Amino acid sequence: MLEIRIDRAQLERITQALNPRELQRAVRNATDTAATAIKKIAIEEVTNIYRITSKRVSTTEETNEPTITTIRTTQTKPYAILRFSRNKFRLDNFTLNTLPWTKVPRIKGWVPLWRYKRVGAISTVPKGFVGEGKLAPPYGTIWRRSSKGSTKIRKCFGLSLNEMMKDKNILAGVKRQGVGILISKLQEQTRKQIAKRKG
Repeated sequence: MLEIRIDRAQLERITQALNPRELQRAVRNATDTAATAIKKIAIEEVTNIYRITSKRVSTTEETNEPTITTIRTTQTKPYAILRFSRNKFRLDNFTLNTLPWTKVPRIKGWVPLWRYKRVGAISTVPKGFVGEGKLAPPYGTIWRRSSKGSTKIRKCFGLSLNEMMKDKNILAGVKRQGVGILISKLQEQTRKQIAKRKG
């Protein structure tokens, strides 16, 4: 679980000039704007570790909806929640093969190669092949036969964003930057609340 917060002493030091109503507004505004910025940081951290593009990891493949949804603060819940999609990405988003999709299935002995992370062991897809025709959406799809010569096939999927976000290095990077963003946004919102006061 990823939790980004600042301690009470920091909060009081930054917002000591605010009255209770101003404090509530500043905290909520800072939290919501920080959540938006942290979403971008999360995508950057994921693509630094995993072999998937920021464009691809930002939206689901089936519905093209955002893979990160934000639940904003309310008066009773002054915290924001980021939810990461559990929909798995197609395995071809992580493949290493560079030959044209229309050519590789015809090469004797060819099997799809893939690696989730930018650094790590390379894996193969036994009995795997690249779909063509009705089996090939844009950029290809990796399929696997249940057994040699079988007509039963299944599409191969990789990880979801929710699974990738569990990487300890990604969590550490997002948390480290997230704390700094939250402090910066809180300072900014504190200044705005003071500036709104009538002379």
